[in-house]
Amino acid sequence: MSSERLQTLPHHFHGFARMHIAMRRNARRLAGGAPFVTAEQMVPVSTWWHRLREVID
Repeated sequence: MSSERLQTLPHHFHGFARMHIAMRRNARRLAGGAPFVTAEQMVPVSTWWHRLREVID
């Protein structure tokens, strides 16, 4: 789902679709950035991931 396809959905689904788009974007960010996370960044990145995971669950 991309934001361009939002217009194809009934208006009352837009909030759910936007959340889905954001979750997929953030998962891509994590996957793309994970190899570059330093030891000092591990705690904030881990905290961010756990918050994202709570939203998804």
